[in-house]
Amino acid sequence: MVNEDIASLHDAKRSIKVLEALNQQDKLKIVVNKEGISTITVKNVANLLEATPILVIPYDLKAAMLAVNRGIPMLSCAPNSKASKEIRNYAHALIRRV
Repeated sequence: MVNEDIASLHDAKRSIKVLEALNQQDKLKIVVNKEGISTITVKNVANLLEATPILVIPYDLKAAMLAVNRGIPMLSCAPNSKASKEIRNYAHALIRRV
């Protein structure tokens, strides 16, 4: 999971190098979190990390704060938020693959 910020991308790049050194780069899956909060785009992330994200979760402060304040998952308290929909759609896609 990577955010669209320099520190997160730097950490992700270092993690990728470790996976490559261990010959495990085929296990790499990139998830972009809080998409849209930065001037760094998903395309920039993909180019820098040399990997296409499998999931992009839009930034949704209102839904996230509602979940934090209620102490329940965002998918439960804000099921119609864009972020919840992306997470749910990806979960359904994973289930179909099994």
